Amino acid sequence: MKVYFALMLFLMVCGLGATIDCETGATFAYDDNVFNLSDNDLDNFDDGSFDWAETSDDFVTGAWLRVQQQFQVGEVYLTPVVKGAYSLYTSNGDKSTGSVLTGVQTDWRKLSVNAYYGYYPENYLRTYGTTDFTYDKNMYKLDADYRVFRKDWVQLYGKYEQYYHNKYYTRYDGDAITTGFGWRHSFQTFYLKAMYYYRTYDCDGETGLDDGGEESSADYDADIFELNFNNKKVEIARNRYIRPYINFTFEKRCYQTDDASDDIHAGREDKKYNVAFGSEFLLWKDIELTAEYNHVYRKVSSSVNPNLSNSKDYLANELSLGVRYSFSL
Repeated sequence: MKVYFALMLFLMVCGLGATIDCETGATFAYDDNVFNLSDNDLDNFDDGSFDWAETSDDFVTGAWLRVQQQFQVGEVYLTPVVKGAYSLYTSNGDKSTGSVLTGVQTDWRKLSVNAYYGYYPENYLRTYGTTDFTYDKNMYKLDADYRVFRKDWVQLYGKYEQYYHNKYYTRYDGDAITTGFGWRHSFQTFYLKAMYYYRTYDCDGETGLDDGGEESSADYDADIFELNFNNKKVEIARNRYIRPYINFTFEKRCYQTDDASDDIHAGREDKKYNVAFGSEFLLWKDIELTAEYNHVYRKVSSSVNPNLSNSKDYLANELSLGVRYSFSL
């Protein structure tokens, strides 16, 4: 049904009669820890304990196509959008998956409002014991950008996500709500954006049993801080430009259960750091290249289970190259 909705919107876009703007692209990435394994897990993998994983690292190829068309109603510009994407894992094929995103972008004077729906099926995280941990997700997102001064924008953000796990992990089914606000300023040579997000995850229904036979509840609240530095175009040759950027995100997640028998979540606090830096290369009129390094570190602490960090802390690094081609129909 979700795919039919995306195709219906695509046909609506194609039937408007104006020029259709398209973008297609691909990314080629190396991830040194595709399952977010802790040091203990990596040792177990080296000992052959994780027969469900072919490798702990992997090469990932992503491909996507985005189609949009802008039309005007009075002073309002409307842009319906459809995007399809697929990620292919070279060694660990179970993690390969696709997604569909549809939405409408609206621009009116100093205000921009974007509404999106996304469907993300068959996301495979890892295997516990003999059962796979997978989920499907629906995503609804609304964001707004208002220009308050010549060089300043206020931004608002809202996202609602529905998670549906497979039959072995239905206790983790739940709804996530993320709200945020921020500010963006245009300096002479770069843009700087700061955002704050508050996220809650509430599991549906009653708690179930985890693999150890204890009750488990994954409800949590999280504070998320994001800082983005985006350089404006720098000319490196005649009509050849680069656009460097640095993004930093910090998340503090606190699990809400007070049931001490749930030693996976009770008294648990996660701190997650993510830094990415790279550059866009604008070397041709319709073709853009990208290069990026992304580093993720999660540190877990627990007042109930002091040893939890041994199995939950992880480091991951990713190097990626991308290409994007724009054209019109």
